[in-house]
Amino acid sequence: LNAMSYGKYDDMEAMLSFTELWRCRIRSIASLVRIFGRVEPVMVLHVEPDKGFVNLSKRRVSADDASACLERYNKSKHVHSMLRHVHSK
Repeated sequence: LNAMSYGKYDDMEAMLSFTELWRCRIRSIASLVRIFGRVEPVMVLHVEPDKGFVNLSKRRVSADDASACLERYNKSKHVHSMLRHVHSK
């Protein structure tokens, strides 16, 4: 099993395999996965609650879904920042 990235999804391990990373042929995986610190939208393919695994796909996310997801994420980040600011006063 070729896995490149692990994360957390509802307290379960999440895996993004190389085959679900990109739609076209990949020449250098190192240049493609050099995204540390950035948020990338992915799609949940399969959840195995008994084993605690989540399989993810980046290539199956459409451009419209990705932009909507990033917009929601940025708005929620902004709201979280405002609430932290209000709470600290």
